Amino acid sequence: MQKVIKEYLEAFEAGDVEHIISLFEPDGWVLSPLLGRLSVREFFPKVMAVSSNIRLTVHDILVSSKGRSRAVVYFQFEWVLKAGNEVSFECTNVFTFNPETGKLAIVLSRYFATGILKPIQQMETAMQKVATGDFDAWVPAVSNDELGSLSDH
Repeated sequence: MQKVIKEYLEAFEAGDVEHIISLFEPDGWVLSPLLGRLSVREFFPKVMAVSSNIRLTVHDILVSSKGRSRAVVYFQFEWVLKAGNEVSFECTNVFTFNPETGKLAIVLSRYFATGILKPIQQMETAMQKVATGDFDAWVPAVSNDELGSLSDH
């Protein structure tokens, strides 16, 4: 399982959609907080179409101690959206394998959006200052996305 997971992560980082898909059962699917449940043939082309410069830093690969064909990977996922925005998530992916073939069957993803939380927390702090009458509160715009637009207003 660890070998397949490492191969998957390397192919993901390289943006190699066909290689990623080849590691899955034909009816394999992914459940993502951002895109919902999609077949691997739908999910990976969508992700790669909007991403570039993918960097994955693996913190842990944990294999089931109950004899199940399952493993969890905890990693840092950094990439650049095609619009130029840098994004960083802490992620956990639960991989379920077909025990007969050793191929991936299901990936369940969870993201912890540290790159999104910090600007929101900064805006919350600024709004608390405004609520107390400090109208000089300011949050610098650090991106050209929706969060950057909010900080400009």
